[in-house]
Amino acid sequence: MVTDSVIVAKEIVNYSKLHSANFEILIEIDCGEGRSGLAYQDEKIREISTVFNINHYTKLLGVLAHAGHSYSTNNKKEIISISNIEREQAIASLKNFVNTKKNPPIIIIGSTPTMFYAEHLKGITEVRAGIYMFWDLAQASRGICEIDEIALTVLSSVIGHNHQKGKILIDAGALALSKDISANNFMPEAGYGLVCDPDTALAYEGLNISEVHQEHGSINIDNTSWFDKLPIGSLVRILPNHACLTCAAYSNYNILENGTIVDSWSRTNGW
Repeated sequence: MVTDSVIVAKEIVNYSKLHSANFEILIEIDCGEGRSGLAYQDEKIREISTVFNINHYTKLLGVLAHAGHSYSTNNKKEIISISNIEREQAIASLKNFVNTKKNPPIIIIGSTPTMFYAEHLKGITEVRAGIYMFWDLAQASRGICEIDEIALTVLSSVIGHNHQKGKILIDAGALALSKDISANNFMPEAGYGLVCDPDTALAYEGLNISEVHQEHGSINIDNTSWFDKLPIGSLVRILPNHACLTCAAYSNYNILENGTIVDSWSRTNGW
């Protein structure tokens, strides 16, 4: 459990006493994103840690930081700078951390860009960065990975041809892909996802998901030959903008080897 609030800390302690419930706690540090967390020098870190140290049902583990603002740039030097600040401020926050337990506090940091370009991780206990497992277009657009390194695709069927509007309709829309277009800041050709060959997962030149409805996606084409290349009933693969949001729509991963499903991995879903 993560908190940055004295009020929430007291409520957690009250609940744990009332229900004899055990909680493990991290204090969130804001290292520049400005979404949530406390500045590393904030006295509330001391207050929160003191609250938890007086209750044996709660275990205060340490601090956590997430440099989500690293996604605002594709400049390597800027990401390295954000990575250094993330690490340094997470460590510095322990100056206000009250620890009465025997074990030293843990320090957790991590966004995929900052960890990919981290100069070192001295003093860090744990790295929390998940997209590197699959990669996605958002990472590729920032130079964190190559497009051919993206391991995650959504298989979709062509279900219609709109000759009047020059569109190919597929059965993968917002529910299958999400409406995330985070790659477009640095890769405007990404659209809602790149359209790929179903067997090789290599992107078709000039094709993306240009529009999504709840259950349908549209591929705008500038050459009518695509109607013949992608007939109704044919398959395409979509490289997603944001793997996290896309994966959340599914209960399992189908694992491919040489184009054949060889295994299925269940997902842990829910919030």
